[in-house]
Amino acid sequence: MKIIYNYKNKQQTLLGNLKDKVDNNEKSGIYEISCKDFDQKYIGQTKRSILIKFKEQMAHLRYDRTEKSCVAQHAFENNHRIDKNNLKLIRNVTDGRQLDAFESLEIIKCNSNMNKDNGPIPNSAMFALINKEESYGSMNRGGK
Repeated sequence: MKIIYNYKNKQQTLLGNLKDKVDNNEKSGIYEISCKDFDQKYIGQTKRSILIKFKEQMAHLRYDRTEKSCVAQHAFENNHRIDKNNLKLIRNVTDGRQLDAFESLEIIKCNSNMNKDNGPIPNSAMFALINKEESYGSMNRGGK
């Protein structure tokens, strides 16, 4: 009988992961912008960095193009503050074909939002089931 020793790559073990972590604001996917003054959120999607999309939203406010952005319209009409600290990645989505479905899902799940509609896929049977399940779950937990 022979005993065989298996050594892992020592360099990799000593150095660890050499990849730099990507900040969430640099990722693409489904994002949320919260109002600092009121409990409302905007849910959106982007294939680019969510920070770039946020800056575009703020440019609409700065240059009085509020009709182009729900966030800008909310901030302007209510004199509310919105800044980068209120930007959050909800779901990292790298496959563009999934963005519409995940955006609609997150909008429907959010109770207090600035969005004008339920997203690109507003009337899906899947979302109706999710809403039913959430209502049923909250009743079992002593909720609504």
